Amino acid sequence: MNMTTSETSTYSGSLKAGWNTEGTYDRVQFSGNITTPTEIADLIAQGKTMLSDTNRSRLDLRLRINLNRAEVAEIQAKHPEVELSAIFEPSDLNTTREITICYNNSERRVSAEGLSILSQRVRSDLNRVQVEFEQSAELELKKLLQKGLTPVKSGFNAEEIHDLWSDSFGWELDQCRELVENLNGPSRIYGLRDANASLIAAILTFDDGTSVESTEWAVNPNLQGHGLIKGLLIYANAQTKIQNPQTPIYAQARVGRSIAPALYAGMTVFAPNLDLGHGILTNHVTVSTNEKPDVHNQYIRPFGGMQTDALRSFSNAQVIPERYTDEILDKYNQF
Repeated sequence: MNMTTSETSTYSGSLKAGWNTEGTYDRVQFSGNITTPTEIADLIAQGKTMLSDTNRSRLDLRLRINLNRAEVAEIQAKHPEVELSAIFEPSDLNTTREITICYNNSERRVSAEGLSILSQRVRSDLNRVQVEFEQSAELELKKLLQKGLTPVKSGFNAEEIHDLWSDSFGWELDQCRELVENLNGPSRIYGLRDANASLIAAILTFDDGTSVESTEWAVNPNLQGHGLIKGLLIYANAQTKIQNPQTPIYAQARVGRSIAPALYAGMTVFAPNLDLGHGILTNHVTVSTNEKPDVHNQYIRPFGGMQTDALRSFSNAQVIPERYTDEILDKYNQF
C-alpha cells in the first residue's frame, strides 16, 4: 500500500475521481458517482478497451451508488466475467453505498479450479466462526490485558511502523514518516504496546469521506498465531465508530488469512454466491513476497512489473453497527 499526501492508493481503488490508467498493482481504475445500473455496462466496456490499450492486467471500478441486493445480483448475472464486492449503508445492510467491480485479463485470471479453492476457504471461515459478539469482544479485551498489552491510538514513530509493515506490505521508511506526520486527519493508526512500550501490532484506517477502510493488519512475526489481531481490530472498529457513527467501516479481507479475524471482530462478509465466486476479488493486489504463493497463482508469469506470485485475493468484510453497543464502545474507549 502506498501512502502519499498527493494521492492515497488503497486496496479498494483510486480515490481520485475519474479514470486512472497508471493505478497501483497494474490496474486501470475508475472512481466516481453514478446514478443508475445502466451506466455500469458502459464503464465496464470502456474499461476493457482501456485495459487493452494500456497493456494492463486488471480493471478496477469503484462506484458510489445505492442499489438493493436484487439489483446487485442482476448486475452480476449480466456480467458474469466481472467480480463484484459491495459496501453497504450502516443503517441498511440491504442497500449499497458503493460497489467495486473488477475484471482480470487472461494473464491474471484465476482458473475455475483456483476459484473453487478460494470459495471453499471463504465458506470454511464463515462456517467455522460462529460467535456471540458481545461475549467475544469482552473476552478478547481481557486476553490483551492479561498479556500486559495496551491498545493505543497515538504516540507512533515511523521506525516502529516500518518494522511492522515493510516486509508484509512493502512500506518504505519515508512513507511511514509521511504517514506519521499526517495522522489524525483521514488516516489513523491503532496499535498494541507491550509492557516495555514496544509496538507489537498495528492497523491503519483511512476515511475517504464516504467510508472508512481498515487495512495493514500486522502483528510482530514472533507473536503471530495468538489471536492478538482480533482484540486490536475490535479496538480500531470501536474507535472508528465513535468518531464516524454513520460511516461504513470495511476491510478488504484477505482470503485464507484475514476473514476469520474480521468475523470475530463483529464484521460480516459479502459473499452472495460462493459457488460462483461472487464476492471474491481474485488476484487483486500483491502483499508480501516472503510467503509461499497461493496455489492458484504460483505458475503465473511476471507481467506489468509485478511480483505475480505475491498476488492475493480478498472479500469485503464490513462492521455490523448494532453489534458495537454502547457498553462495548465504553469498554474499548478507556485507553
